[in-house]
Amino acid sequence: MNGVKTILKIIDFGKNTYQYEIDFRFDCISTATVRRIVDNLLISKKRFSVVAKEESTNQTVLTEGQGTPQSPVFQVKIGLDKILLWTGWNVPYEKWQQWRSSVFADLQVLTQEIQTEMVLACASQYAFIVPADKLKHGNQIPELAPVRAFYARAVPEELLERYNAFLAFGDTSGKEALSFYVGPGPQTPDEGNITFNFRWNTFDKNIKLEQNLLAHAARSDRLLELFHAGLLSLLIKS
Repeated sequence: MNGVKTILKIIDFGKNTYQYEIDFRFDCISTATVRRIVDNLLISKKRFSVVAKEESTNQTVLTEGQGTPQSPVFQVKIGLDKILLWTGWNVPYEKWQQWRSSVFADLQVLTQEIQTEMVLACASQYAFIVPADKLKHGNQIPELAPVRAFYARAVPEELLERYNAFLAFGDTSGKEALSFYVGPGPQTPDEGNITFNFRWNTFDKNIKLEQNLLAHAARSDRLLELFHAGLLSLLIKS
């Protein structure tokens, strides 16, 4: 991404997923605009190989890839009131950044039609699926000793072996919201799930929508890198 420099290599056991969602205040994406986006990305540029309607959300879904190391999944989902970019499984962090930036450029037909005032929120979500044997036990992380001592007042030692945690943070204006989740994986107890979420609720009305999206993405990446270096790396065995 322009202006974004990856400071470190993100921990990746092959199942990381990256997502960027833009929510609008009302149904402001017309069916004609959806058609133009599909024509551009599927027919003209051949960025995707499959288009379908997702019944559960009524979103138009453009997909490329099979979810294998040789063919990772890239998706753009378009609804009347939101658009979502998603990559999953075997997609390096740097590849996600590059792809996200290129899709923003491809969506100019949308961002030129929609004014910044119409945007409700945009959010980035990064999920790290880690093999359970690669996660440190709480008693192996010195920084957690005060926290474990606090909970030990009410929780017996034998119940401190498995845990999950959800933490949420925000600024005084309500513009930015940041949250982390650490706990069991979504499919099996043999995996741990560490999720990073960052959301913007207000935007700079003096710049175009695409510029706001790029600014949010850059801010999200910087916070992710801080989270990765300052917290995630403490939880993973070297």
